[in-house]
This record gives sequence, C-alpha cells and structure tokens, in this order.
Amino acid sequence: MKSVLISIRPEWCEKIASGEKTVEIRKTRPKLEPPFKVYMYQTKHREHNGPTYSDGKVIGEFVCDDITKILNFITHFGVEGRSECELNTIARSSCLDYMDMLEYLGTDKDGYAWHISDLKIYDHPKKLSEFAKPDKCPYNLNGECAYPRHCYRAGQTKRCGDYLERPPQSWCYVEEVTP
Repeated sequence: MKSVLISIRPEWCEKIASGEKTVEIRKTRPKLEPPFKVYMYQTKHREHNGPTYSDGKVIGEFVCDDITKILNFITHFGVEGRSECELNTIARSSCLDYMDMLEYLGTDKDGYAWHISDLKIYDHPKKLSEFAKPDKCPYNLNGECAYPRHCYRAGQTKRCGDYLERPPQSWCYVEEVTP
C-alpha cells in the first residue's frame, strides 16, 4: 500500500499528538483515495541550540480518512460541496484562523484539509532511512530486487527503492522498509 510522509513543524506535531489538531491543511494532496497512511516527520527546531529526541525523525503515523477541498475565492474561503459551517469546523480542527489560511494558501490557491484519524505516536521515533520512495528502482520487480548480487542495497532489505536521506519539503509517497 502506498503511503505518504509529511513534514510538520514541531509546534504542529505537538498539537496533533495532544489531539487538539485533527486536520492538516496543505496546498496539494496525493493521488490516493482515502483512507491511506500518513507518516509524520517532525522537522528540526530552529529556535534552540540542541536537537531534541524527536527532531528530524518520523514521530508517528495517522490514517487520512478524508480530504476536503478548500476553495479560495480571494475574499473568503469555501468548502467544496459543503456548508460554510463545515469550513469553520475545519478551521478550528486545523488550529488556523482565516488570516493563517490566507497567509499559507495566498489569495489564489485552493487548499486541502487532510483529516487525521487513528493517530499513533511512536515510543521510539524512526529515522528517514527506514523509508523508501516506492517504485524508483528500475530493478524492483514485485517488491523483490531482480539483481540482489549487484544491488548495493542487497542484504539490507528485500524491498528496493530510493531510501530517503532528506525529508520532503511538504510530502512525498513512501513505503516503510523492514529489514
């Protein structure tokens, strides 16, 4: 199953982990129909000197069980196929107000509300190297490396793909790699 890795700033991760934030607003969405799994990469703190335990790691996962399109009408926002009351609920659930949404989306961009369910925060955050971009290796056949003796990843995993070394700017498709 294809999944998504999403980069989230520490302050928003805290709100998601506490249950205060149950909707993540993004400028784009994956070409996946909900439900799908989303891994949460917590970006590094910029305002303090040393990293914390979970900085720069995948701290948890959730299921995105619905995506709602937010329409930008320049003077106001609307929700595709839903009432204005639903927009207020989405805004509250995302911990954003109108000005925050306007600053993030701009005056000409629609947005997407990714609904968060089945949240799991890991006891031990995962490294980016535990994830790979699916279907990137030309020798990956049905999840098996076609040339295991010549693949530099041979022996590390039965899965073959581009292992993540850097976090996505917003999000990317991934699969978890199990040795």
